[in-house]
Amino acid sequence: MKNLMYALALVLTAIVTNNVKAQEVKLKSDKIIVDDKPTFDYDKDGFEFHIYKLNTKDEIVYIQHSNNSTISYLEDDYKKIIFPNNNVNIESALFRARSFKYIVTLLLTEKVLDLEGNIDAEKLQKFATKYNENITARTVRLN
Repeated sequence: MKNLMYALALVLTAIVTNNVKAQEVKLKSDKIIVDDKPTFDYDKDGFEFHIYKLNTKDEIVYIQHSNNSTISYLEDDYKKIIFPNNNVNIESALFRARSFKYIVTLLLTEKVLDLEGNIDAEKLQKFATKYNENITARTVRLN
């Protein structure tokens, strides 16, 4: 009985370990490549990054780096992640120094975005709860 339980635990560990695999994400020639397969198109223009379904202009995610109108002061910079089809905006200073590639990888890892370009609304809400800091709503501007 003890050997059976040990063998079962070993098999379950092997199954879980094989299913949990980090995805390799590359940005190359306006394509987001996941595990050596073109998966999404993207467009980067300075501090703006657009993710599209493959071979379309159907925008899935828009990411913007904001300097919070303080060009020389970097401590208040943040990233804004917009999901236009879901009407969800996330503003987070946690991603301030992170690359666009990092954010794409995080969206895939947390299963907010799947490899076909679909957004999981429930996982998106969890992601927003976890990372959204509502920076513009709590920023006071003095003239």
